[in-house]
Amino acid sequence: MNLQSWLRKFDWLLFGSMSLLIIYGMVMVYSTTLTAVTASEGAGAIRLQLIFSLFGFGAYFLFSLANYRFLSRWAWVFYA
Repeated sequence: MNLQSWLRKFDWLLFGSMSLLIIYGMVMVYSTTLTAVTASEGAGAIRLQLIFSLFGFGAYFLFSLANYRFLSRWAWVFYA
């Protein structure tokens, strides 16, 4: 699959929704830890949120490239 066909078939609505939810979550984490000084108070939580969000985006793109139809041959393993 080339890049142009992948971009055409890409689920932009899901990507946009996911991006907005991640941004909203990061704003909420930032606002609750704004005055945190120590790690026990939550200092550095926004950095962890950003790192895990990037891992989530990476997993999303990785799985969006995978052809899920090949799993139909292995469905009996998952449902057995």
